[in-house]
Amino acid sequence: MDTTFLIYYGDVLTSLDLTDMIRFHREKKATCTVALSTGVRIDYGVGRVDKDNRIEYFEEKPVLKEYPVAIGVCICEPTFLKYCSSGPDIAANVIPALVAKGERVYGYLTPEPHHDIGSFKQLDEVKKILKAHSKPQTKNTLTQS
Repeated sequence: MDTTFLIYYGDVLTSLDLTDMIRFHREKKATCTVALSTGVRIDYGVGRVDKDNRIEYFEEKPVLKEYPVAIGVCICEPTFLKYCSSGPDIAANVIPALVAKGERVYGYLTPEPHHDIGSFKQLDEVKKILKAHSKPQTKNTLTQS
């Protein structure tokens, strides 16, 4: 392969602006650009404790602004493929190998929502979200007599 290519996990639904991500990737002359969401809400409360385990801070289901989350979309150059023998998992093996070798790996930050639809439960939840946000269909007045 001798051209830029896209990796898009099959269980992700997002409205990410791929055109802008490609522009960013080219501008940075990156080997790999990873889409990172800046607005992921986690399903758990988080806390921080002091040396005596007294809670100093607690927040229920926070949005992780300071820790952008990979959303399963990458733009890569052919050099990326040389690192695929690092292991079977792109996020756990290949990207860390690229970073360790000093390749140009960038994060494209996006506030756009993304949804993991890797299970039937998650898919059903996303269907409900989409249905709630869809516009009601109207009859086509041009075809009515």
